[in-house]
Amino acid sequence: MTDLMIEKKRLSDGDKPFIWSGLSVLPQSAKLFISLLLCVAGLCYLILLVSIWNDTGLRMSVITEAYADMDSIELVEHSFKYMFWFFGIFGLTGAIFLLSTVKEKIKIVFSVSVPLFIVLDIASAWLISKRAFFSGILGVSGFFLAGSFLVMFVFIQYDLWLKSRKES
Repeated sequence: MTDLMIEKKRLSDGDKPFIWSGLSVLPQSAKLFISLLLCVAGLCYLILLVSIWNDTGLRMSVITEAYADMDSIELVEHSFKYMFWFFGIFGLTGAIFLLSTVKEKIKIVFSVSVPLFIVLDIASAWLISKRAFFSGILGVSGFFLAGSFLVMFVFIQYDLWLKSRKES
């Protein structure tokens, strides 16, 4: 029996297919947990940005010099730290975002662009010693990732708290 035949039989038996209605239908406790967890993730992101600001003043010349002077072991350690960090923050936020009622086209854009910019961010750190141009790519990718987190955060909060159950 094919999947389509099974689905038709199931529907003919009176079962309704499961349709995800978004985050607004979650119980209050789940909404609070998700909201507060994402606030903690945002605070972690802010702390990361402040630490980068403290180290470099977000000046491209300082960033270029810092990365150009790193040896391969330092770059590996640095890459691991940031990859792990990005995985945690964007894995959590992205998974919740994908469960929201945001249009599928927007989800696809974020699903492709966020991992791409993470790879660009890490790769740029490795390539700065070859060409200073890559410090600009590092800046653009960092800016895009911070903006992506903020946009996903806002969409998720809207879906959790402001979207009515009737809209879902």
